[in-house]
Amino acid sequence: MSPLRSVGARLSLALLVVVAAALAIVYAALVPILERNLVDNKIEQLAPLAEGLATRVPPDPRRQQIFVEDSASSIQARVMIVSPVLDAPQPVVFPIADSQSTQSPQISDEIAVRAARTRSPQQGRIERAGKSYAEAAMPLGKGSVLVIRAPLQDTLANIGLVRRRLLLAGVLALLFSLAVGYGAAYLFAQRLRKLERAADRIASGRFDEPIVDSGRDEVAQLAQAFDRMRLRLAGLERARREFIANASHE
Repeated sequence: MSPLRSVGARLSLALLVVVAAALAIVYAALVPILERNLVDNKIEQLAPLAEGLATRVPPDPRRQQIFVEDSASSIQARVMIVSPVLDAPQPVVFPIADSQSTQSPQISDEIAVRAARTRSPQQGRIERAGKSYAEAAMPLGKGSVLVIRAPLQDTLANIGLVRRRLLLAGVLALLFSLAVGYGAAYLFAQRLRKLERAADRIASGRFDEPIVDSGRDEVAQLAQAFDRMRLRLAGLERARREFIANASHE
């Protein structure tokens, strides 16, 4: 018989499918929620920093560059003061002061543009050159906006570590479930083979060996039914032999 058609293989594969489905559901639900929570937490940390720095921005443009450089060093994030151009077909911002050098006199920053339009604090996640950043923007006077931008590489790296460990744990769980399922199914199949051998003995006319199963499930009940059948057949066999013996004597 093909191994895939055995009871053990079918039960172990069924358990494997159930465990794999459960792990897939947990993975699909856990990882995105974890990523969203960690990223949101990082973004929320920038908002009070931007609000605090906005109150200390010097009005003199010549001192603003020194201010953003010192601020960036203290909070370990990029600090910019930008001037959005809102009436352009594609709104952009012009850096007035930037803690990091930029090669372009204008950049696209939808969060800073949104802060300039609404004149209210804005925050969110942006993508730049294939990298993710958390950003908070605080409007200043004269249409300028203070921007704090922090990379999310460390946060996403932690999420990647959790993802890899979850996958590893899932693989180990699948292997364990396969081993346990096949082992349990093998023991179950052994009990069925024992009943099969007992049926062969009864069919060949051997009624002397009792059929015993120590379980308490349906297989044990089936074994008890087989044993009752053995006893009845044994009684019929004795009656038949006695009848033949009496008839031969007469």
